[in-house]
Amino acid sequence: MNSNTPAKKILILAANPKQTSRLRLDEEVRDIKEGLRLSQQRDKFILQQEWAVRPRDVRRAVLDFRPNIIHFSGHGAGTTGLSFEDETGKEKLVTSVALAGLFGQFAKQVECVVLNACYSEEQALAIAQHIDYVIGMNAAIGDKAALEFAVGFYDALVAYDPRYDTYSRIEFAFNIACNAIQFAGISGDSIPIMKKKPHLGKVEEQPANPQEESQLSNGTVSANQNQASRITQQQNTNLIDEDLAAIEARIPQKEFTLNNQEPPQLTSIHAEPNNAQPSTSNFRSLFAKIAQAKNKLLAGSAIFLIGLAGFQIYEQKFSNPRYTQLESLLSQQRWQDADVETAQRMWEVAGKWNERSLKAEDYQKFPCEDLRTIDSLWTKYSNHHFGFSVQRSIWESSEVNGRLGKFMIRVGWGEEKENGKNGRVPVFVFVTNFSLSAPKGQLPWVVNWQGSGDREAYMSRIISCGL
Repeated sequence: MNSNTPAKKILILAANPKQTSRLRLDEEVRDIKEGLRLSQQRDKFILQQEWAVRPRDVRRAVLDFRPNIIHFSGHGAGTTGLSFEDETGKEKLVTSVALAGLFGQFAKQVECVVLNACYSEEQALAIAQHIDYVIGMNAAIGDKAALEFAVGFYDALVAYDPRYDTYSRIEFAFNIACNAIQFAGISGDSIPIMKKKPHLGKVEEQPANPQEESQLSNGTVSANQNQASRITQQQNTNLIDEDLAAIEARIPQKEFTLNNQEPPQLTSIHAEPNNAQPSTSNFRSLFAKIAQAKNKLLAGSAIFLIGLAGFQIYEQKFSNPRYTQLESLLSQQRWQDADVETAQRMWEVAGKWNERSLKAEDYQKFPCEDLRTIDSLWTKYSNHHFGFSVQRSIWESSEVNGRLGKFMIRVGWGEEKENGKNGRVPVFVFVTNFSLSAPKGQLPWVVNWQGSGDREAYMSRIISCGL
């Protein structure tokens, strides 16, 4: 950015409505400001803040400030929208369509929108139809991870130098921000996602090596090479069939000429020892052997295909494709992603995708077969450290004995805090440790956190399903 380039304007919109969990938004903004202040390029960026934002405040702020980057900090509610405030300070959800419609009017000036809020991927996808770069979160993200991401993003944004740094300014900042979460030793670095306006394509993809880059610079040569390779491969594949066809075509001709003259030499057959010409009986024998081998090959292929079909039928019968992604995540020990996937599949099964919350009546009729499938995957890949059945054994233990407060503390869902005359009481907390060092039975968790579902009904259904 040269001296004649106008300063980039960053607009921060913050909302933490009443009756929603308190977020550390003030710390986030303070640390972003501190990073800008310490930067050598601080004069090239202008920061504007708006707090307790109502829907109309967003429009007014964008119209007045004309920002290049819009940053929202607050709560997200998945498909239902982002949480702003109404006139009384209570939650007011704004849909993806409304957000995309507003920001799309400013596409000429707004380069990037950052949605630092849980479950904001859908809003990011909608806004990215109009704005070049949009960042959202594909799951619930903890306060600390959200803070590290925001600070890392703006530290890198203002320090970016195209002479040394890869990708565009926004992509570079995004990569540094995700790494900042890792550097802080916090889980959640895979939660931030970046969506790009369709016309940008896959900007971040770079050639793997100089040779590949050279080939890419000459598209015609590369295309011709690939075509030649495919032709050669096809020729090799058809070689055996062509040889067989040639032999089959020539054998009748040899029988026709037996009484008239010696059979002519066939160029496609290797000469016999001492350069002797091959006899008709040898041709017949050779063809018989080839035919026999061909029949065996076909029979073997048929048996293999029948076996494969049987295996696929068996696999279909004993596995549920709905949980394929869950199994993949668990097999890689991506516990946090698997936890989110579990909640999403449970909302889907219960028909509560939009609500993203299960109530007592939803748990009462939740299919036991699905609970068993989910539990078997969690217990298998965590070696019985996580899962519904593990949670049940803790719930029914003599220490907990079906008391929700004791259970929350035991599995890491809560902690005791002072509450005036009531003394120390258990309080539900945000889980941040997604590893096998977490308390036994801590996961699955998100389905109980998002929307504050009925946790006693959750345990009751697990028990009634015999897990």
